[in-house]
Amino acid sequence: MNKKIKIFISHSEKDKKYAEALVNLLTKIGVLSECIFCSSVPPYGVKISKNFI
Repeated sequence: MNKKIKIFISHSEKDKKYAEALVNLLTKIGVLSECIFCSSVPPYGVKISKNFI
């Protein structure tokens, strides 16, 4: 079964810099951007008129 894995990064506003660092790390190790959801790090949040689930 080829199910696409999605990574949801949840954090408090005060930890935004850690979320950004985690997104950067994930992309550097080869995780595709469409597999990452982090609303506070553009462009990894919800796109206009898209369902985030």
